[in-house]
Amino acid sequence: MVFGTILTGDQQVPADSGSSASGTIALGFDETGALTYDLTVVGLDFGAYIGEGVPQTEDTADDVTGINFGNAPIGEVGDLAFGVVGVDGNGDDDLIFTANPDGSTTISGIWEESDLANIPLSTFVPGLNSAAATTSETGSPQISDLYVSIGTVGNPEGEIRGQIASISPEISESISAIDPVTLNGLINQGATVI
Repeated sequence: MVFGTILTGDQQVPADSGSSASGTIALGFDETGALTYDLTVVGLDFGAYIGEGVPQTEDTADDVTGINFGNAPIGEVGDLAFGVVGVDGNGDDDLIFTANPDGSTTISGIWEESDLANIPLSTFVPGLNSAAATTSETGSPQISDLYVSIGTVGNPEGEIRGQIASISPEISESISAIDPVTLNGLINQGATVI
């Protein structure tokens, strides 16, 4: 089973950031039980993390300062679970940043139980497995309390956010090719909050 979502400014809490940036993320458990992820973002500057650290845009407000997984239902501010970048004491040592020809950036990584995190990965595994089982049986996405948020210089508390949902195999096979508007519609079509 694959999990995923879109990230947008209107999902940010406590208030819509007004950002035109967006992203998609696909996640799945590997054979070791680690959570692998591929996050592709358009409209934010990841220059500090790519190559020589040269900004991708002149505007410093869109410079990414942090990427993290949080723990809260839709519409609520949550506790930091795992800081991918920009969080003291946390960090994904398997991180790869890729600047794509279309101007987007893909961040690939692995959240392992052994990674230093404020909330261990094992806390989320039962809920994600349950969501995956329900989606397999019903075909209906299940929305979890796990979310991804990206902070910037202009919006340090979060520029864009997306709530992680279990996704049926038909959607998961081509998640990276689905535009955010279509993916959001597929997730919200009959989605159940878990």
